[in-house]
Amino acid sequence: MELVKGGDLFDAIAAATKFSESEASVMIGHLTSALAYLHSHHIVHRDVKPENLLVEMDGNHVRCLKLCDFGLAQVVREPLYTVCGTPTYVAPEILAETGYGLKIDVWAAGVILYILLCGFPPFASPENKQEELFERILSGQYDFRSPFWDDISDSAKQLISNMLQTQPELRFGAEDVLDHPWLASFLGEQTTASTPTNPPEQHWYQREPIKLAIFEFDFYKNPIRGDSSQDEVDDASDNKTDIRNNRSEVLSSIESKSIDLFYDKVQKN
Repeated sequence: MELVKGGDLFDAIAAATKFSESEASVMIGHLTSALAYLHSHHIVHRDVKPENLLVEMDGNHVRCLKLCDFGLAQVVREPLYTVCGTPTYVAPEILAETGYGLKIDVWAAGVILYILLCGFPPFASPENKQEELFERILSGQYDFRSPFWDDISDSAKQLISNMLQTQPELRFGAEDVLDHPWLASFLGEQTTASTPTNPPEQHWYQREPIKLAIFEFDFYKNPIRGDSSQDEVDDASDNKTDIRNNRSEVLSSIESKSIDLFYDKVQKN
């Protein structure tokens, strides 16, 4: 078994808050390459999230990502119906229970790309209510808010929009992501994503939300639970229906706290 000593992507996000487009492109390139390989063999991972992406370090740089934890992976021969996954990253067709396939992994990768570029997730409930979060996911209700997205390229936003398409038939597949000009424009420039030991000073709205969200919010109480009679998921895998991992839930409340902090500061100034 391969040993990866750099920890996971969640810890890297918590340490860096957010990443440059060139850094994010390397990580998303590695992730979607892994997904493209799985999908070419008709395997869906069903649990793509930062905690399941191990970071391989090269000094102070993220050399690459390794996808791990295949406890919920499934060969797709027909639409799947088991409701499973982590709330922040779950695709709308899982929640709608209309049947899903390989592209739920691309949705989760789109959520991760959004987080890498701004430091908080695209879908969140201001009141930390799971039902409201799911409603926003089902409707595809998210935006690229100022000031967090002011300096992000239109090409990156376009790619995210194609990955977070609520209709699976219109959503990008993994190969489409790899072929997108945004990835190509950066992957030729570097092969590692830097994580500086002493990152440059950030504005308060870039720095504070992650720290506050990690230490000051209420976790969602109810896990996503599915009917395993629809497709085979053993007891061990079922126990991984993922609200169990508190660190995943951290990211679910970052957006609302970020925006609240921003407007509080503006009003005081």
